[in-house]
Amino acid sequence: MISSAEAQKISKQEHAYKVIKDMIIMNKLPANIMLVEDTLSSMLNISRTPIRGALNSLVKEHLVTFYPGRGMFVSEVRIENVIDIYEIRELLDPLALKLYMQKNADSSFDELQSHVAEMKNSLSNKDYTNFYSHDFAFHTHYINNTGNDHLGRILNMFIDHTKRFFNLSYMDFENHERSYNDHMKILNAVKASNPIEAQKVLRQHLVKTKEYHIKNLTHN
Repeated sequence: MISSAEAQKISKQEHAYKVIKDMIIMNKLPANIMLVEDTLSSMLNISRTPIRGALNSLVKEHLVTFYPGRGMFVSEVRIENVIDIYEIRELLDPLALKLYMQKNADSSFDELQSHVAEMKNSLSNKDYTNFYSHDFAFHTHYINNTGNDHLGRILNMFIDHTKRFFNLSYMDFENHERSYNDHMKILNAVKASNPIEAQKVLRQHLVKTKEYHIKNLTHN
């Protein structure tokens, strides 16, 4: 049984983990910057022990890199990272979507539809922050409702990396428009109870998104 002191320690570590991870994803802690425990401890107003635990968790997720004798650093984003993550998502996302459709066969899929509608509104208003928010919410909805928690945890970790890729990319209206159209096609296939078409369009969407990020990184 976990003591109250241990529970508090875990809670502080989880808080540190979420804050540091969000700062990395949002590029507020850029690649290759050294993560100093004392600095982070002062910033978050918690002791070094939860900070150390949080950083170790982020190392496992490849958002932080530990160099022996040097310390912890925010991991770089390389073209190889983009390829690796999207190769996995191209296989696992369609599986998640298929399981989601099987588990929610009698659903109206209102939530997916609402996210696509918000993407359209955001595109019209050129509100790309909101566009991305609903883009990711669309994917996390089916990922978190497959009935397979292990698959959900794996894909959510890759979604975090994908968010980081987008935050390092320039704003491209044509890409956003293409992305909206892809999501609309996926939604229509889901509503038509056509898992083969839904998986096909989703996989194509992820391939195109991978190519978009590779192009961005090549030009940087």
